[in-house]
Amino acid sequence: MVELFSLLNAVAKQKGLETCAISNSRLVDIKYKNRFTGCNYYSTLDSHSLQEDISLPKDLWGKWYPSIDRKCLFGPLRLDYRESIEIVTRIYKSTYKFLTKEKPDIIIYEPPSNVFSLTVFSICQELDIEYFGLIGSRIPGKFDIFDSCFTSRLLKNNLDMDMREKNIPEIINGIVTHSLLPSYIIESPERRSIVSYYGKRLKEECGALSKWYLLKDKSRDYEAKFIIKNIPRNVFKSIISRYAFKRKLEMDIPTEPYYVLPLHVQPESSTSAQATYYSDLDTFVKNCAMSLPFPCKLVVKEHPQFAKLRKTSFYNKIRKLPNVVILGANVNNSELIRRSKGVITLTSTMGFESLLLKKPVYLFGEVFFQHHPAAIKINNWDDLHMHLRQGNYLTDKEWDKKNMQFIGNYLNINYAGSFVYTNKNCRTINNAEKIINAIYDHFKKVSSI
Repeated sequence: MVELFSLLNAVAKQKGLETCAISNSRLVDIKYKNRFTGCNYYSTLDSHSLQEDISLPKDLWGKWYPSIDRKCLFGPLRLDYRESIEIVTRIYKSTYKFLTKEKPDIIIYEPPSNVFSLTVFSICQELDIEYFGLIGSRIPGKFDIFDSCFTSRLLKNNLDMDMREKNIPEIINGIVTHSLLPSYIIESPERRSIVSYYGKRLKEECGALSKWYLLKDKSRDYEAKFIIKNIPRNVFKSIISRYAFKRKLEMDIPTEPYYVLPLHVQPESSTSAQATYYSDLDTFVKNCAMSLPFPCKLVVKEHPQFAKLRKTSFYNKIRKLPNVVILGANVNNSELIRRSKGVITLTSTMGFESLLLKKPVYLFGEVFFQHHPAAIKINNWDDLHMHLRQGNYLTDKEWDKKNMQFIGNYLNINYAGSFVYTNKNCRTINNAEKIINAIYDHFKKVSSI
């Protein structure tokens, strides 16, 4: 990703724009700092970068959690109270100094998903700076720009547009039938050989790793430590994902009335950052199952990218719930949704598909389709209990209108280009120019709201 951002910097400089950058890892500094020519470059690890005369906000533990989830609970790092306080304090004070000194109009990154980006986002809100999170789109050949953490303010608007001109019915049909695959699936490179892939990665990183090991003070660089310690885990997970036998899960859709609960990959920002307080999935499944109207079942649908990696103990625990059925990843999503009474989810795109298939969605997390006019945002378990008993009273005509309206809004935040930065075609000057132009267009749109 940093390679793509260095190209964005180059294109911005060609257009006469001022740029600045901030990193949170010495590995990034070693490998990429020299590529950010003409750019004011900062690092949170520099001792002189701290803004000492500011008080810390009280919500920093919540911002720290997504990083802890990925790097410690599901990862190899162990960080105690003292280390956590030091890391979070340093990131906040250095980021605050960077933003107040540079006063940028826009910060460009991914949607905030770790302590560093969540801290940057919160300070941007305080200082009235736009934070644009770039992400692969549900529409092939495009990417989305989020300007409100995990969504966009433009999705709240009722746009006046010619629906036929936008080909919205064809887009809706393509999404629900999976004939229109998301850009992040189409453009993700296939790893033909695990050995060659990681061998190439290690060869590319060898010089930077050698220089990092020679640094005198590496104690504060938890990001680099995580990357290095996590290499064996990634290799192991890749081997399991490719060669392990799939668990035998049920494939038959129940005949009894049921709701669908799609599982997530973990660790991932879709749970730890976007649904922090519900990211313990076995507890989430239990609470949802016990909230259903009697005698409904809860169909738990496995995620296709995590079917071989989830622990057997997870399945064994939720199988003890009498109204829970676990279905395999290959069960047809559209058929499963159509026959259901609705979908209960944290942030899964099955929720998005469910809305387009005219089925209720009960949404716990923060995600772009929360602004769909028929999405039901759940704030607590009492909320879920109440809404499940209210049912769905929309007619087909009302559903069609709401779906057309939302997809029309959604097309307003996606742009030609790629942000699937693992694909080498994304890391080109031509694509960087498309991204910079899109950022300029999006800035004009949100400024006019």
